[in-house]
Amino acid sequence: MHKGTTKQAQPLLERAVAISEQTFGPEHPTTAGCLSNLAEAYALQSRHQEAESLYLHALAIYKQAFGQDHPNIAIVMEAYTSLLEHLKGQKKLPNYCKLLTR
Repeated sequence: MHKGTTKQAQPLLERAVAISEQTFGPEHPTTAGCLSNLAEAYALQSRHQEAESLYLHALAIYKQAFGQDHPNIAIVMEAYTSLLEHLKGQKKLPNYCKLLTR
């Protein structure tokens, strides 16, 4: 996803989350994938707290469904780590270390 398209994609991604939650349930791995995609859009829009919350929720769903070593966890962790690294560069990291303190 490119930064210029996130504003256009955001309503579609939010709708995808809503449909997934309604169809599969809020704790289903398909919903986690939708949450992760929306988190990426939020991160690209500098909506960091919302992105972090969605990444952490997606991680929790994947861990519950698949265990710690599933490839989807690695994918979301990579995106979340990228967010943290970006925030560290902006000196905003202390507010975004929830995962590290769990």
